[in-house]
Amino acid sequence: MRRGIALWPLIGILACGALAWNGSRFLETKPKPRSKDLSFLPAPVVAKAMACGQPTALAKLRWIDSFAYFNHQIDRRDDAVAGPDQRGGFERLYDTLIALDPNFLPFYEHAVLNMSGVLKQHRAGLSVLMRGLLARPHETSLWRLASAELAISFDLAKRDPAQLDMWLRAWMEAESSDDARQSVLDWRRGLAFANVDGLQTLPYWLEQLRSTKPGSPLAIFVEGTIRELLAEHGSRELNKLLYSSILPLVTSVQLDPAVLAQRWPRGAPAWAPVVWSGPGGPPPVLRPDPFGYAWQRVGGQVISPGREQRRFLVISQGQRLALEAEAAKRGRPPLDSDEAAAWGIPLPQPGHGGTWSFAGNLPEVDWPEPEQQPWPLR
Repeated sequence: MRRGIALWPLIGILACGALAWNGSRFLETKPKPRSKDLSFLPAPVVAKAMACGQPTALAKLRWIDSFAYFNHQIDRRDDAVAGPDQRGGFERLYDTLIALDPNFLPFYEHAVLNMSGVLKQHRAGLSVLMRGLLARPHETSLWRLASAELAISFDLAKRDPAQLDMWLRAWMEAESSDDARQSVLDWRRGLAFANVDGLQTLPYWLEQLRSTKPGSPLAIFVEGTIRELLAEHGSRELNKLLYSSILPLVTSVQLDPAVLAQRWPRGAPAWAPVVWSGPGGPPPVLRPDPFGYAWQRVGGQVISPGREQRRFLVISQGQRLALEAEAAKRGRPPLDSDEAAAWGIPLPQPGHGGTWSFAGNLPEVDWPEPEQQPWPLR
């Protein structure tokens, strides 16, 4: 019994020594993220041979095994790998993974996140998305990612809007559902307003209008988009005329041809807010806005009342939908905007002569009739 007690001090000394020896390796060291060695990245043909008939399983295991490398690259931002291949580690990795399983969607999504998002290698990220669209030509998420890359990373909306518009047209043709095609139309609509000065995308929308049935929901959407596009264009043109003192008052009907010739030497274009055939022709006439309302000046700027009406509906959409849900719960719509406010959903006051209508659960706005006929589009 005494011998056992005498051994305890010796055991304690040995344990402390072992602990100190192991801990010495961690002194004066900096924590580092776990790095995965990607020096061995077989070519796709070699990887297929090594898969032993299980390429999809091997691809997913190799992908999971690369997550530590991804965490490392968040801090390092350099995926250069030793060897004769000049491509980075991520590009080589996903080249192999996609060759093993080209139909696995997360490969493409994760690849563009790593290469384009983390490392800013936008060309490599876009090339992976192109491979994904070849393998899955009807995959909406891949079309959306590729469109975002082209519009944002490559600034194609400003550098070459016609090329981006052709790309979006191909995307829409690849979609099979009406909802998906509508989402592409929304993309193109945004592109149209981003390039409104030259109306570069107007021919596309007119082409879409010709293929729609008058009065259909799609036709109403396309017509509204065209009128908004033309209204924005007209507002900018008239503001330029105001700035150069060519147009003293928006309500003016007769304009000075000699001064307008400085802006349009050969006459106003077909979609301009002014009707004028050029020097020697009939006097120029200021058109209404594309919705049929007279242009207005607000704060020194020319605005289109018709476009402002549509913008108001977009801005108030959240309150309108909330009030629709509340009306469905109560079994009736509110009597007026005061009762809507009492329900906790105050509605903004519509301008340009509009008044709220509560005939249904979803409140609408009754606008005054335009003074003139809207511009003919068909």
